[in-house]
Amino acid sequence: MRLREIKLPDINGGINTHDPEYSIEDNQSPDLLNLWYKDKALSKRDGQTLIVEQDDVYKISGEYNGARAVHAGLALYKWDTTLTQIKTGINGSAGTFVEFGDKLYYMDGAEIWQISSDYDVTAVDPYEPVVMINCLPDLSESTDNESFNLIGAGFCVHYHGDGTSTEYKLPLSGLDADTVLAVVDAADLTENTDFTVNRTTGIVTFNSAPAEGTNNVWITAFKDDGTKTWITGCTIAVPFGGESSGVDGGSRVFVMGNAGHPLNYWRSDLGLNQSYGMRYFPDTSEELLDQNSEAITAAAKMEGELIIFKTSSIFAVGYSFDGVDVFYPVRECHSSIGCDMPGSLQLVDNKLVFCNSKKGVHMLISSTNKLENTVKPLSANINSMLLSESGLSRACSTDFERYYWLKAGSRVYLWDYEQTPYTNYADYEKAQRRLAWYVFDGIEANDFCVDNGLCYASQSGIVKFTKNKNDFGNAYDAYYYSKAFDLGAPNIKKTFMELYPSFRGEGNVKATVTVGSEKSDEYFSRVVDIRSFGWDNFSWAAFTWNVIKFAKTFVMKIRMRMVSYVQVKVVSNEADRGFGLTGMRITYYLNRKVKR
Repeated sequence: MRLREIKLPDINGGINTHDPEYSIEDNQSPDLLNLWYKDKALSKRDGQTLIVEQDDVYKISGEYNGARAVHAGLALYKWDTTLTQIKTGINGSAGTFVEFGDKLYYMDGAEIWQISSDYDVTAVDPYEPVVMINCLPDLSESTDNESFNLIGAGFCVHYHGDGTSTEYKLPLSGLDADTVLAVVDAADLTENTDFTVNRTTGIVTFNSAPAEGTNNVWITAFKDDGTKTWITGCTIAVPFGGESSGVDGGSRVFVMGNAGHPLNYWRSDLGLNQSYGMRYFPDTSEELLDQNSEAITAAAKMEGELIIFKTSSIFAVGYSFDGVDVFYPVRECHSSIGCDMPGSLQLVDNKLVFCNSKKGVHMLISSTNKLENTVKPLSANINSMLLSESGLSRACSTDFERYYWLKAGSRVYLWDYEQTPYTNYADYEKAQRRLAWYVFDGIEANDFCVDNGLCYASQSGIVKFTKNKNDFGNAYDAYYYSKAFDLGAPNIKKTFMELYPSFRGEGNVKATVTVGSEKSDEYFSRVVDIRSFGWDNFSWAAFTWNVIKFAKTFVMKIRMRMVSYVQVKVVSNEADRGFGLTGMRITYYLNRKVKR
């Protein structure tokens, strides 16, 4: 008999739960946990440490003027080196941060909070639009000007004084009790001293007739039509518009995702001086996305367009300016797939990646709708796990160091798109089967952020990933199962002689290597213990002055006879000890064919 050998390629294929464990690729695993391929080895994921202790942290903003805003419990905080409370009375559920102009805003479901550069927080002061100009006192003539503001009750009208009329009619009746303001020839007048107001009819009566003039009489009144909640109840806010808005910029904020108005979206307006921020949402800015009855679920920008998702469809909103008016044309991109997990949406290499709770992770590679083949599936290798998770609608995600992180249910699913980008657009099955996905647990993220490393919001505070291989000082499980190798001959019995696993020494590795077959899961095992000094992985638990620069290979004489398959399991579950599997070789003999 001739001694044969199989050598595994780099173990960088991730997990594959779709195919039988004997037919996956040699570099894939049918089951692995808390491992990823980094620095040419299958390594433990980074550990975790609690850097800010605070109950119920829902959201963390992007960096804004050297710090970040945090929503925790019923308050907003400024987070730089410490967490400092800056506003109480915040709604007790996750909202959305949006940076627009020079301000940071937070929509908590009930209010729009404006956060200034010095982290002073106030409720947005609604702009009071000048809705009509060139008006005669009885409104028999007028010129429409700005639109009414959905988030504010105030509006202003400019009249031509005629020197004789004392009664000035407003365009609305049934006014609120707020004090009406009047300015005549640039002089402020006082209600019930210089004029009276009939709120039922909407008529203002001056004690003496304003002098003749052009738009010299300004009256500001208030009527709340209950439309503010249309905007404040939105869960999605995206800056968009302008000739060069890019990924982050935009001349207006588009808001949507209001459960009471599931098909609608609105946009803020520049106003006459183009500096209103989120103070002004004209009542003419409302759009209805009613090509189907599904609710709007998510939105983001891609390729100069605003992409709006429903559960089973995708739409693209464009931008054009003819020198006078701005237009936002809408078209459907896809009619059979969409996103019902809003937190899964990320721009990855200029393409939108998103998840559907019934069909898995997908990528929108183009917004054209000619062939409806612009959405590609990505997650066949993990769908059996991912789609069985509960609470998928509460998923969150991030794009960090060229990994797509998706926290869904009890696990984090990680796509290594640096090593395995999506490249084959023709063959859906082949394209997604080659993608490397990894699975982590023990990460209770509500929202991710990047602050000198990857952090996340949790129910206990703000957590940061560290190079130490422990979670909050405790061990966490990490394991890898190899493919069940039949060596291309499942019908031939074999004798497996030696296993040569190789480990990278600088990770302070401690792991148990177990060899099994179709007859026994644990035929032979050995503990591997490699200790190597290094400040980047220093641990008293594995302290040594020895330095191991290169991978170390071990010999395991297994002598497992008359089996068809061999499978290797590697487990590491001690705090501050690494994994570092770089490769394996197996020697074997062919015996005889399996009897029928």
